[in-house]
Amino acid sequence: MPKITKLPAPLSIFYSKTVDQLKNMSNYDFMSFEITSQLFPNTKNTDVKMEGVLIDFDDDRKYPRGIESDEVIKELDKMGLRPADHHELLSFGAQHPKVQKEFPVVGLGSSPNIKLNNVRVILSLNFFRDQRELLLEVWGGKWAKDRRFLAFKK
Repeated sequence: MPKITKLPAPLSIFYSKTVDQLKNMSNYDFMSFEITSQLFPNTKNTDVKMEGVLIDFDDDRKYPRGIESDEVIKELDKMGLRPADHHELLSFGAQHPKVQKEFPVVGLGSSPNIKLNNVRVILSLNFFRDQRELLLEVWGGKWAKDRRFLAFKK
C-alpha cells in the first residue's frame, strides 16, 4: 500500500496568478526555461483552499522497481484522488519550499495535453545539493522510488 501523508493545513491554490507569477513567488534556484504561462495557461481564475496529500509508493511491494505515471493515476483513482495540476503544484512549492529538499514532488495532472517536441511533459519540484528546482519531466517511464505525488480529492 502506498503511504499517504496529509498536508498539515489546507493549501491555498493561487488560480488567479499566472504560472510566471507563481514561479517568481517561489524563488527557485533553477527552472526549466520552457515552463511558461504560455505553455501552462490558467484554467481557472478564483483562488481556493484545498486539502492535499503526498503519496509515496517507495515501500509499496506491488511496485518494487518504481511506478509508471499511468499506474500512479490508477492507484490515485482507487483512493478517490486525482493528481495535482500545475497551479496546485506551484502553489504547494510556494507555500512549502523546504519539502522538495527532502524528496521530489510530482504533479502528474500538470499537463494532460501539453507536449514539448511531441513528448508529454509534466512539472516536478526537485532539488540538487541545496538548490530548489522546477523541472519539466517526461510523462512515461518509471518514477524513481524517492518521488512523492501531490494529490487532491476528486
